Amino acid sequence: MRAQAIEVLACPVCLGPLSPGDGKRDDIVTGALLCSRDSIAYPISDGIPNLVLPSRAEQIQAMASSYAAAWAKDGWGSLDPQYLLELPFHDRTRRRSTEWRLKARSLSALLRFLDGIQSKIIIDLGAGVGWLSYQLARLGGTVFATDLLLDKLLGLGAASLYVESGTFFERVRGDLPHSSAWWLVRHYEFTGASGRDQRRSRGG
Repeated sequence: MRAQAIEVLACPVCLGPLSPGDGKRDDIVTGALLCSRDSIAYPISDGIPNLVLPSRAEQIQAMASSYAAAWAKDGWGSLDPQYLLELPFHDRTRRRSTEWRLKARSLSALLRFLDGIQSKIIIDLGAGVGWLSYQLARLGGTVFATDLLLDKLLGLGAASLYVESGTFFERVRGDLPHSSAWWLVRHYEFTGASGRDQRRSRGG
């Protein structure tokens, strides 16, 4: 996680600002983000802050495990790095080729609709492995990939491959019904998954 992301993220409980646990403003791989107002530490692992509400942590983990099992059973995902790098244009597993062709067409339509993303903060809600975040970050967007899943087959853990390949985007674990709580520290213009420009203002 890059230090600049702290200026965007907010506590999902009080919507107040977060600060790095060690007080440093360098890029963060491990540690925690602290909310001084609520005395809550949100852990960071492999550069991914976990902004799940403490009161919902067990419920969210159970939900994430259930989703991951169902999607894996239906043939989604692969641990082959080349599989991830070729999405959405080619499904090397051939298990979901029809769906990925539809996603590729949707990506083309989205890019035409956005008409340039270099100046936009983009929030990819329900990002999964981060293929859309990767494609948008390659084009110059400042992208936040958000999801409940952290595993390396279907979740944000897989997105580390994209980051390691040289295309950086932020990854944030969060509870999607509370996603608006993450972006309230300052005024920002961003493009959400719907492609519409939206505004969020300082909370608390």
